[in-house]
Amino acid sequence: MGAAPERTGTRVRFEVDRDTPRELRMIFDEYTTDLAFDRTRTVVRLFAIGTTFVSRSEAKRLLHGLERFREVVLDFGGVGAIGQGFADEVFRVWARAHPDTRLRPVDMIEPVEFMVRRALAER
Repeated sequence: MGAAPERTGTRVRFEVDRDTPRELRMIFDEYTTDLAFDRTRTVVRLFAIGTTFVSRSEAKRLLHGLERFREVVLDFGGVGAIGQGFADEVFRVWARAHPDTRLRPVDMIEPVEFMVRRALAER
């Protein structure tokens, strides 16, 4: 017998805790409106690079595809700082271009909240 043929593609691993206290209804309540998945939670972290987001290009990569949702929770837990360009691209430019999607930033420390407030004021 020869070696198994090499495969290309993406490997996905999925685990389910069968003893979880969460119920299906809880998930639907958190992410749906009238049974349509229209909300998502985006955790803003760059694990390999650090905890600072500065550029517009980083913002564009983060936001790609999120226009499909009515509400996006941007969780800034662990993020130490964001730059003016990043905040402006997310909360002014992108938000203005996608008025049907509500961005809801959460878990911000003071420097991050300052930049978010500043960008929102420019809208």
